[in-house]
Amino acid sequence: MNVTLTQLQYLTAVDSYRNFVKAAESCFVTQPTLSMQIQKLEEHLGVKLFDRSRLPVVPTQIGVEVIAQARIVLNEAAKIEQIILDMKGEVKGEIRVGLIPTLGPYLAPLFAPQLIKAYPEVNITLVENTTKELVEMLRTEQIDCALMAGPVENESELYAKTLFFESFVAYTHENSSYYMMKRIKTEEINTRDLWLLNEGHCLRNQVINLCRDKGTSMSGRIEYDSGSLDSLIRMVDKNRGLTILPELAVRDLSEKRKEKVREFTGVIPSREIKLYTHRAFPKQILLNALIDALNQVIPDSMKHKKERIVIKAF
Repeated sequence: MNVTLTQLQYLTAVDSYRNFVKAAESCFVTQPTLSMQIQKLEEHLGVKLFDRSRLPVVPTQIGVEVIAQARIVLNEAAKIEQIILDMKGEVKGEIRVGLIPTLGPYLAPLFAPQLIKAYPEVNITLVENTTKELVEMLRTEQIDCALMAGPVENESELYAKTLFFESFVAYTHENSSYYMMKRIKTEEINTRDLWLLNEGHCLRNQVINLCRDKGTSMSGRIEYDSGSLDSLIRMVDKNRGLTILPELAVRDLSEKRKEKVREFTGVIPSREIKLYTHRAFPKQILLNALIDALNQVIPDSMKHKKERIVIKAF
């Protein structure tokens, strides 16, 4: 018996979902069919690849190494079809793009229609999640690429391309002292007035790091467990104080709300938005099409680091 690509596909699917039923659904086969093929693969190799006594199932020590090699083999096999498309000059197929929640709602409506308009035979799937989850989805190849604020932890394990730099601004209440300022110094922010996203969002960590860099204390403040920038804006409108927004989020605000936005003094605090893929990513022609669509909608003013300081998320 020879190891088949189908078996390797089933193997990596179980690793991605850590569940035989969900893995089978993702491969459009029945769970008994998938289980039987993995069992045959284990018998052929003479090793157990998964510890089925644990829930969720986890790879064995040798299973981790075999799965890593299986992903390489599958990606190399996928390059064969990609070579043909490249020779024909065809841009077609599916690309799955991950986005962090503080970027997706503002950037996706700009680049996704642009991509489909330029390349009508491309299907794009957009997935919003936290940085930690997107990195894991890249590792297990549930997505092809991800737009995240970099650098991310373990960045050396991924391929990263810087796309643009997004400034931070303050959104204030019209009756607050911050509203009366033309520009805000970060050291003037009283953190008791500051509304933050909940744990797990890179923007929360960046705001905390921004305040710590300027010596501002993060104690004595109200915690509001929200994952939405819109919710934080409403909290400011109703309860005073301020919150920190990325530049693209401001573009969707009403004119009345834009009047409450204040820039920071001095060097502009920003985040660096990068496009991440796993290093064995085979769909280079689709990736280039995505980058082209992004470059067409990103303002030129955001494509350079001049007069900016990048605030890290960890």
